[in-house]
Amino acid sequence: MPTTPPFLRLHRVSCRLGHVEALADISLDIAPAARCIVAGPSGAGKTTLLRIVAGLQRPSGGQIESDGCDITGLPPERRRFGWVGPEPGLLPQMTAVDQVELPLRLAHASPGDRRIAALQALERVGLAHRAGHLPHQLSSGEAIRVALARASVNQPRCLLLDEPFARMDTAQRASLRGWLSRMQASTGCAILETSHWLQESLQDASHLAILRDGHLVQAGTTRQAWQQPSSPWVADFLSVFPIWWSTPTDAARRGWKGPIPALGSACRLIGVRLDLARWVVDPPSEPCLGPLQASRVLPTGFTPALDALFPDGELRRIPMHGAESPPQVNTKGWLAFGDDAVLMTSTDDRSTG
Repeated sequence: MPTTPPFLRLHRVSCRLGHVEALADISLDIAPAARCIVAGPSGAGKTTLLRIVAGLQRPSGGQIESDGCDITGLPPERRRFGWVGPEPGLLPQMTAVDQVELPLRLAHASPGDRRIAALQALERVGLAHRAGHLPHQLSSGEAIRVALARASVNQPRCLLLDEPFARMDTAQRASLRGWLSRMQASTGCAILETSHWLQESLQDASHLAILRDGHLVQAGTTRQAWQQPSSPWVADFLSVFPIWWSTPTDAARRGWKGPIPALGSACRLIGVRLDLARWVVDPPSEPCLGPLQASRVLPTGFTPALDALFPDGELRRIPMHGAESPPQVNTKGWLAFGDDAVLMTSTDDRSTG
């Protein structure tokens, strides 16, 4: 995935939970200071992967390296990785500041240094004024922020975040994501995160790893995932937008005009995001479909839709976000696409799961 030596390397990591294969032969490189989202449907193995990296769970097979050293059997406290899960895991009898001090206590820091560092960590997450409060006196959002302060107080080399923002509202998530970005910029730590809010999380992520049924189906930069999904399933998983798929041969028959530069002869399917289509009356120089015949125009909410007849006789409904002007019924035109709307894939996996 990265071109520089990886900070974290998973080599053929597997995990069986009873009779279930939770992870199967996962090989993944995480670059220094990368912010990687581990995504996938429920049951894909995301939490299991993070727990194995954290040392909270042993893999059934494979190896984990950090900075070139094998850490597969290393206990969590010796990895210097921070962990925050969907539950904050606060001890009921300890105040917020004492909770944050715990990693420094395990590292045998002096009491004075521990207290200063813990208060500074609480300040960074906006909770210095709650330092003396017990967990039952904190809201669920505040409790997660205490857990984030605790996970980051000893400047970990990597933060492992397993759905920590699931119970927060949009404003709280935005605030803490901004804090994570600033913290990462200042410390250079890597972040490995699972998220229920995929589209929101990807705005800050540099890399993406997608799991499906315990298998790694795509890994790379977020841009690569959007523009070169490994399969139609990946494209559909990443987006709720309508995508028109066709083989290169059928695409030409259906009126596709444009290069296939990304995968060359390995290209199995061309996909275009129909929500990014622009209806134009003259053949454009950019990738396009046409000529098409406007069968009817439908006012759908704030965005009109077009029923268009393709050259091969297929009738397709297309949301018209970027039309130069509403097409007239029975007139001909072209659907023009910018480069960001064109997807290529080397596999024909269109199944769901």
